[in-house]
Amino acid sequence: MGGICCTSASWFPGATYSVVNSEASGPVHNPTDGLPDWMLSAPFGVPQEVQDIMHEKGEKLTLFDVSGPPVRLLWIATLSGLTFALSVPWLAFAYTQCEGEGTAVYSSWLWIAFLPYALVMMAIEWRCFMYTAVPVLQWLKVLPVPCSKNPSLRFSLAWHLPMAFMMQMDIMTQGLFLATTLRSFRCEGFEHVLDAWERVWHQSVLSWITWGASLKVIVVACWAIQILQMVLYAGYALPTHCHCLDFQCRSEKKGYPVLCGLTTIWHADALKALAGSSRMPMLQAGQLKLSLERAKKELHGAVPNYVRYLQVLKMELRHLLLRLLLVCCFVNCTKLEVQTTFFALSRMEDAHEQSALHLRHTEQLLSIAVAHCTSFVALNDICWGARALWDAVKEPAGKLNDDDSAKESWEIRCLLGVAISVAVLCGLIQAHGLAKLVAAFVCQDSVWNFPNKCVQVH
Repeated sequence: MGGICCTSASWFPGATYSVVNSEASGPVHNPTDGLPDWMLSAPFGVPQEVQDIMHEKGEKLTLFDVSGPPVRLLWIATLSGLTFALSVPWLAFAYTQCEGEGTAVYSSWLWIAFLPYALVMMAIEWRCFMYTAVPVLQWLKVLPVPCSKNPSLRFSLAWHLPMAFMMQMDIMTQGLFLATTLRSFRCEGFEHVLDAWERVWHQSVLSWITWGASLKVIVVACWAIQILQMVLYAGYALPTHCHCLDFQCRSEKKGYPVLCGLTTIWHADALKALAGSSRMPMLQAGQLKLSLERAKKELHGAVPNYVRYLQVLKMELRHLLLRLLLVCCFVNCTKLEVQTTFFALSRMEDAHEQSALHLRHTEQLLSIAVAHCTSFVALNDICWGARALWDAVKEPAGKLNDDDSAKESWEIRCLLGVAISVAVLCGLIQAHGLAKLVAAFVCQDSVWNFPNKCVQVH
């Protein structure tokens, strides 16, 4: 089936990268270099169609060569993830009950229902990874992990597989948090929690935001932001003409228009967006570094193409900014603040027994711990990406001999400045959430406001 032709430039993050990706690659003496034997021979390893392309091409593969089939699978994962995220709070609500004054708990057996979903999502992620692992390992030789320059593949998988499970677990804990909170609204004594929150809010530095005094609005908005983030990511990959797309390897060479984009993307771009929407860290690992390695070919060729090199950097930076704003800032920072606040208010209601941890506290702490872990990993990836892009944009410094390239370089540096500023802000908010968590065990009324002030509620 033919691709949809659209020749104008795209603002979608990564589109320029796909153009570079679809062109000639560097030669490789042995196409299987960097790939372990088990990955090529196991039934759950690299698909035969990818192995055939490897031997036929005789060169390093690119994401263009392998992205079609994973995108088809990722659409299944995206729709499943969105359905699951929408369903959990309302289905779990029926199995929550009030415990204590103004707080609620959920039935522990609900986690059994989560396991099939998590296993299906991880199976899809693994199958997609077996397609993308070939170009990643051929170009990078390693699958990147935080705080390790040259990890073995076994070590990388030992990191990414549990992280993939935790990312799906985060969706579950968010849904259960909303379900128990909605139940709490109906519990006897919850009006005391609402009154306490209004007093806390009016003593905070954000008291000028009037709607923040409504705890119900904040909790529901926090969950809605997570859903919105998933929808926006999917919208950046949703074709305007789904019925005539080809999802085979090396398909849609001319790209296709999408719902939330102005012009054209390729399957490699859709893969990035859908992997973000479905929270699949193993698929996202190494994508930026691979893009930079591909871009360097334009810089180190016989005739350096500085314009294309900088275009690739700019598109990758826009994609990084999208992740930073949608995931790290809007979703992760919001959920950390809201969940920690609600935990502190729950502790406040038990002020007479501060040392005790009830079931509701344990459930809330689990959600907060998962949120902190996933938020830290996401922010660390963003910071690493910003540093890699900063080094990349400095590489051709002093060699840009035309105004267009100099202007492009300046725009990239400005966008990097924005990215670094937002990343610092996200780091401060996460630290603030951690301080509030500690204060919930230290302050007399368990609630702490910035800067360094335990709030007297009672």
